[in-house]
Amino acid sequence: MAVYASGRARTPLVDVTEAMGGRMRVLAKVEGTPDGGSIKDRTVEYMVRRAMKEHEGISAVIEASSGNTAVSLASAAGKLGLEALLFVPGGSGIKAERARELGAAVVETPAGEGTAGAQLRAEEAALSMSGSLYLRQHSNRANPMAHLRSTGPEILHEAGPPDLLVAGIGTGGTLAGLSGFFRGHGTLSVGVCPETGTEIPGLRRLDPEGVPIHRGLSLLPVLEVDPDRAEWWRRRVRRLTGIDAGPSSGAAAAAASELVLGCSSGIAVVVFPDHGRNYR
Repeated sequence: MAVYASGRARTPLVDVTEAMGGRMRVLAKVEGTPDGGSIKDRTVEYMVRRAMKEHEGISAVIEASSGNTAVSLASAAGKLGLEALLFVPGGSGIKAERARELGAAVVETPAGEGTAGAQLRAEEAALSMSGSLYLRQHSNRANPMAHLRSTGPEILHEAGPPDLLVAGIGTGGTLAGLSGFFRGHGTLSVGVCPETGTEIPGLRRLDPEGVPIHRGLSLLPVLEVDPDRAEWWRRRVRRLTGIDAGPSSGAAAAAASELVLGCSSGIAVVVFPDHGRNYR
C-alpha cells in the first residue's frame, strides 16, 4: 500500500486502487488521523485561528454540535488555550462524552428541540459571554476556505490535479472548498449523500435553504448511497488497506467505486473524512 505524504501535508494520500476494484488509480485522502479523528480537526482549527486573527480578545469558542465538530473543537480549543462550550441535543452519546474528556464544557439541550434548539442556546450564550466566538460551522465562510487553502494544495502537491474528486456532503465545506480549488484544473467534483429517508453519520442531503454553504453545490453532481452499502465498503476498505474508516468514509468509497467503473486511466481522489474509532 503506497502512502504519499510530505512535510507539507497534514494528512496522507493512500493508494487504495486495489480495494476499489477498478483500473483507474484511486488515492484516499485519509483525514481521520489527527487528534479528533476527522476532517473537522483541520476545518475547526482553521476557522478558530482565522477568527483569532480577525478579532482580538477571544477567550472562548461556542458551537452547537453533537458530531465530529464537537470533538475537534474541544481539541482545538485546548491547543489554542481557549475554553470550549458546546450545546448538544440530549442523548448525543459518545461524541459529547469525548468532547468532555478533551476539556470542553458540554450543555445538553432538550432532545425534543433537536439541532435548532441547541443552535438557539448557543446563540444566546454567545450574546451574553464577553470574549466568546460562536463558530457557526454551517454558514462560516472559513469552513470551505480551510480546504481551498490547505486540503486542496496538499492534494495538488502530492498527486497533481485529479481527474475525479469524491467528497461527502455534511456542512458542505469540504466539497465546496475542494471543488473551488480544482475548478481550473479540469477536475470532476462529485458529492456523496445518504439515500432519501436514510441516515449516514457525518453526511446529509443537500439543503440549500437550511445550510448556506450548500447553495454553492447545487450545480455539482451528487451520488446517493445506501447505508448498508456504505458499511460494506467501510469494512472492505479496512480489510484490504488497514484504514479504519468511519461511516462517511465508507459512503465515499462506495460512490468512488461506482464512478471509476469503466475508467482505464486517470487519477481519482476520494476524501475519507472520519476514523472508525469515533463511532465505537
